[in-house]
Amino acid sequence: MLNNITISFILIILLTIIIAYNNIFQNTELLVPSFMKSTIIFFTSYGSYILLVVGVIFMILVYARSVGWDFNPPVSHHLEKVVVVEGMDKMEKGFCNSLKHNSHKREQACNKLTKENCQSSDCCVFLNGKKCVAGNAHGPVYRSDEKGNRIDVDNYYFKSKCHGKC
Repeated sequence: MLNNITISFILIILLTIIIAYNNIFQNTELLVPSFMKSTIIFFTSYGSYILLVVGVIFMILVYARSVGWDFNPPVSHHLEKVVVVEGMDKMEKGFCNSLKHNSHKREQACNKLTKENCQSSDCCVFLNGKKCVAGNAHGPVYRSDEKGNRIDVDNYYFKSKCHGKC
């Protein structure tokens, strides 16, 4: 919002333009660009109306300040602490269900799990005590690595139960 000094400065500039126009352009002919002439002519024609409106607004602002009106919206400093708790069973089912038909992405997601999380998952197995991979009660989904080499399955843990050579 404009403060009192800024409004006063604008009023002084407008008055100076009007007075300068009356003193200069009515007595002598100067080379002034056309856009400035049209601006000065506009302010001389409507300057009194503009000053009247600005003056009324200025007086309203001065009155509002003296009465103590506050135009700023109230700010709440009340903090709320919200904690959202989600059960792990929903996350596991969501993880497994959302990637149910995409074995490659499920493999990548299972590779990121810890041993404990892998053994409790519905769609991952902990293979040969080394790595978490996509699988189910029947074993891992992929039986070969990225290069096509066969993976020997000695044992795997599914839902914390060991299958194979335990």
